[in-house]
Amino acid sequence: MANLRVYRQVCLLMMVSLWTLSVGSIVNGNLLADEISERDPMFSKLSAPMKALADGKSFRSAIEDLAKQADINVWIDRRVDPTAPVFAGPLGPSVFAAIARIAGQRECVITPVENVLLVGRQNWVEQTAAQIIHSQINHSSKKSTPKIDVNWDAGTSADNAAAIIAGKPITIAPAIPHDIWPAVAWKNVSQEVAFTLVLAQFDRSAKYSPKAKSFATSPAKPSGRVMRKYTVGKSANELRSHVKKLDPRAAIRSGSGSLSISTDMHVHREAVAAVFASREKSQAPSDDVTFNLKPMTTSAENAFRQFASMAGKQCEITESASEACRNQVTIQAEAMTVRQLVEMVAKMAGVKMQWNDASIVISK
Repeated sequence: MANLRVYRQVCLLMMVSLWTLSVGSIVNGNLLADEISERDPMFSKLSAPMKALADGKSFRSAIEDLAKQADINVWIDRRVDPTAPVFAGPLGPSVFAAIARIAGQRECVITPVENVLLVGRQNWVEQTAAQIIHSQINHSSKKSTPKIDVNWDAGTSADNAAAIIAGKPITIAPAIPHDIWPAVAWKNVSQEVAFTLVLAQFDRSAKYSPKAKSFATSPAKPSGRVMRKYTVGKSANELRSHVKKLDPRAAIRSGSGSLSISTDMHVHREAVAAVFASREKSQAPSDDVTFNLKPMTTSAENAFRQFASMAGKQCEITESASEACRNQVTIQAEAMTVRQLVEMVAKMAGVKMQWNDASIVISK
């Protein structure tokens, strides 16, 4: 019996140690990839209100322009056509929602990880985010690679980009394709994370060491289950419910104003989106906030849904009004509230608008 008690105590200590390692999210005072926190400047930048239009721009320029305005680092999946034009209508109400809307134009998703916003195919985004999170959690010494600013010019090859990040000539085996990339200007990114992002474009991974001059790569692993910490204040209870609906098997622990969640990466991606959506509802513009819109043409339905989103409301289009809402309308406005914009579009489309507390109902 004594030996059994000792065995149980050892097992308990091992479990506690593993849990502490899994949820550790701060190294040298810096938030790491395995935490989504209101304290993170990246979180604040993505939550910031944004009203914009990007119609007619290319996919890459639309995303990079918004990222530049918000002062965030962005990394776009190289397998997504960057030249495809964007016709997304009014963007907002937040930076996160605006970029997500553009991403959706190419059936892409977004998620933030360690001071970089990933944009791309769902599998690629989730695999890359999980790879970065696992690499940060596995720093058993609690030491991370230095934070650096990364800059390269348009026309830089992928292997030269990796060498710029490493700060010296390096060898990658097997060699990565001689891809030519657009300019990059990242601020305050972990050297290891930046290197990981380069290899992720080819679905490769490697153990990074600042002293190494050669790196042996292997195929990137599927995302799998990931531990991530959420410090999201009042959104915690709503987040817990949302995650449990998506994954009843998710392991969730509460502690000191945060939730530590172990689940599949696609659930984490949905959870992060839900956190930002919750923030958007609380930041929806008041009825007297006005907007200026340059001339743009889109369907009445798209306009209604975008304006409803900006107002923090649901958009309900009755069957009798669905055909009329498919008609194209040209919108231009100066100093108009969201409600006035909806009324204007309704008049152009020949439909009726009902403005309720939680929804906008469009009927014939």
